[in-house]
Amino acid sequence: MQNVKSEWCTLKSIVDHDPTEAWFFNVPLYQRLYVWGDEQISTLLNDIANACERQDAQFFLGGILVVETTTEQERGAKQRTFDLIDGQQRFTTLFLLSQSPGWRRALSAFGRVERNGGFASRLNFSVRPDVNRYFEATLQDPQNALATVPNTQCMQNARQVMTGFREKRALDEAGIGKIARYIYENVRFVCTEVPRRMDLNKLFEVINVRGVQLQHHEILKARLLHAIPAEERQRYAALWDACADMKGFVDQTLRQGRDKLSGSALATLYTQQKLACAPSVRDLLARQEALQETDDSLSGYRSLAQIADADHEKTIQKEQVEGDNHWADSIIGFPLFLLHVLRIWLYENSRKDLDRILDRDLTKIFEEFFFSSETPQQQEQDAKGFVDLVWTIRVLWDATIIKWAEAEIRSESRPDRIHMLCKTSVSGERTTRNLTRSINYQENAELSLLQSMLYHTQENTTQYWMTPYLYYVYKNQNSPSDYYLKYLRHLDNYLLGEETDEPLVKRTRSFMEHPWRTGQLTDFADYLRGKHGVHFRHYWFYKLDFVLWHSAHRSDAQEEWKNFRFTAKNSVEHISPQQPQPTDYNIVSPDNRDDFGNLVLLSGGINSEYSNRPFNEKKIKFENIKKHGRIESLKMDLIYQNAQWNDEVMERHRESMIKYLENYYREDI
Repeated sequence: MQNVKSEWCTLKSIVDHDPTEAWFFNVPLYQRLYVWGDEQISTLLNDIANACERQDAQFFLGGILVVETTTEQERGAKQRTFDLIDGQQRFTTLFLLSQSPGWRRALSAFGRVERNGGFASRLNFSVRPDVNRYFEATLQDPQNALATVPNTQCMQNARQVMTGFREKRALDEAGIGKIARYIYENVRFVCTEVPRRMDLNKLFEVINVRGVQLQHHEILKARLLHAIPAEERQRYAALWDACADMKGFVDQTLRQGRDKLSGSALATLYTQQKLACAPSVRDLLARQEALQETDDSLSGYRSLAQIADADHEKTIQKEQVEGDNHWADSIIGFPLFLLHVLRIWLYENSRKDLDRILDRDLTKIFEEFFFSSETPQQQEQDAKGFVDLVWTIRVLWDATIIKWAEAEIRSESRPDRIHMLCKTSVSGERTTRNLTRSINYQENAELSLLQSMLYHTQENTTQYWMTPYLYYVYKNQNSPSDYYLKYLRHLDNYLLGEETDEPLVKRTRSFMEHPWRTGQLTDFADYLRGKHGVHFRHYWFYKLDFVLWHSAHRSDAQEEWKNFRFTAKNSVEHISPQQPQPTDYNIVSPDNRDDFGNLVLLSGGINSEYSNRPFNEKKIKFENIKKHGRIESLKMDLIYQNAQWNDEVMERHRESMIKYLENYYREDI
């Protein structure tokens, strides 16, 4: 294209342009509002933080596409304005980061421009006065700019995630400052400027019609298959392809794929407790091959490109036939799943463990830790063994790891999707039987809830707890679910409750070596009696809600708690507000407002609804939400069962919560 200019940019380079010619950015009306959620933001921040810790010279964020719209008046004021045509979600995320407490000191020069003795927002939205008003508020006071403003809920929630990131990574002021400076100086993106006269409709066609890129796990697949003899490749490829589709269940994918194994045959393997046995499934595939007279096996492929084209064509055909009708979805993607399986394979083969889990470095990690065999015979053995293990763990995964499932009841006050374990059963007659999945909301509810608690409190890019848990299931296949629950409770208590500075990757390896190992538990009672306010680890709020549910479940008390489910929560709410209204007499003293007893953890949206209201108003609002079948926090429910709120009541509540936790730990010990 003529007059199209591209250049590497960092936030620092944008700020460092001639100070008399500041750059401003505008999101045009035809662009959607900011929509990034918790997982996308957390993944980006974790990836950048990991790159910073590794001291990578740069972190590539992708690109943005802009068109200059500078008016004569702006030019006279020595400024340039650009419309963001593509990449605005990433760019807005960096902007919100520059306005968030903890990050602001190192990034504020990017987020704001000094103008006429004050500051102007570097980013604005066309014909979105609510959004621009919100940006202005964050410039004035980042702490109190979280009040409800229409059309900014995703932005408010994003800033809560950004603020909570520091707590989740246990970073001090210096640690968060180091990552913020890394973002300012080392996060790079390509800024492509197109001329104003360009036909944007045609440009959008070019942007949207993007080629299918070869994913890292597809490259890994080709490397593994290359080591397997041609006559066996199709069977191993079929296992791999079925596992790679993390939506739904692996046996269903195998039934609907290229090889189309019969549901009756797979159901028979299940009843014989052999579905997780990869050789048994490969035997079925071999018999299926003998019946086929086609010559479309993977042995006919000659290059990575051919494998990618065939996979893409198969995906399109599948989507046309099935549509998007999955009712259960995986909580992690296939690359992260592969890294957990790799850790198990390395341990089983007495190899060195990974230094870290980082799915974006999938091929690099496998190159370093897996592809080390020198002889073709050993390479073949490793490739076959690993693919077989991937199949086995994936079958066990479907049976023992929670999935995102559609909620039984949907309403504005209940989430559309919840975490649940799915029950497997066999239906039909001997020759027509099939495997079916269903959800019983009370069966395995405790194991589902505990896994959900771990999922929400751990980094979604690692989820280290999964490796020792999956390994335990692998070594104890076909055990009752209560057996797995007992182990996972022990793993949670000591993996995340032990007094140690050892990194999680090392600790989880030690639990693979000694699954029931113990250690010195942290003095959580002393910690929870501290006045840490918004800096309390979110883990303890989640853990306490699980313990409360567990205690009520065992005693058949609190019937209305049965359907409690965890959701993503990142905002600490003060029951007695930090700045109480003069008419609010149900308050605790200023010294106690940051006490654990006066705090609960909520989602950003729910927290903003409670805002600075008096105790009685919050209580009424909570009870109204509860009537619609949703309880955001069990700890909060117990608080609002009190008629009044003061220092004495708050301290009794805190000590009661500590007692629940002590009793729970005592059960395990």
